[in-house]
Amino acid sequence: LRYTRGGFGTPFFGADRQVRVEHGRLVVQDGMEARDTEITSITAAAAFVGVEPGTEAQEHDSPPLGDVDAPLGADPLVGEFLGAWFGFSWAVLEELRLTPDAVDVGRPQLWPGHFDPALEMGPVDAGRATYGCSPGDADHDEPYLYVAAWGEIDRRDVFWNSESFNGGSLPYAELRAAADPFAAALGFFRAGYRRLVSPAGGWSRSSSSTSRPRSPRSR
Repeated sequence: LRYTRGGFGTPFFGADRQVRVEHGRLVVQDGMEARDTEITSITAAAAFVGVEPGTEAQEHDSPPLGDVDAPLGADPLVGEFLGAWFGFSWAVLEELRLTPDAVDVGRPQLWPGHFDPALEMGPVDAGRATYGCSPGDADHDEPYLYVAAWGEIDRRDVFWNSESFNGGSLPYAELRAAADPFAAALGFFRAGYRRLVSPAGGWSRSSSSTSRPRSPRSR
């Protein structure tokens, strides 16, 4: 998925179609025409889009589909916040991609399984990591930024402060308290990158992996 204005959605696909959530409402756009509806249940959303509910695109740790007829209880205020959070995240990640001398830089993606914008950066055999912006999860009550290393890290470095995954995190409260949240977020990500690509970063070539941890929760 991608960040879209006021929310999130698919890229344009097929005959110029996009499905998105905008300001808490489900929108289907075909060419220049768009229609929207209230978000109620998975069944109703699928019917509005013109598909059947299914799990063909599930990731390895996606939650079960559950009762497709149950009310989703979508909160418009939560939708507004997610739109703002994803917009901020996308801007930071796109700037991170321009880090001088960065190699093998991926494009930001909004992973449906965890619902966190993230990208991968760094050579696989010398410090690759996933850099992402989580809206919160079972281990974190609030949003946070994370650097999830693909290999070993030096836990003596206080940067690698996470107890729930192999990496470091910056909590939402600290981000909000910063004089310039954008600069703080970018600085956090680049600090992680510098540690991983330098000999002192704690990266072990023997522990490198070609398997991508799409989010810290999978580590």
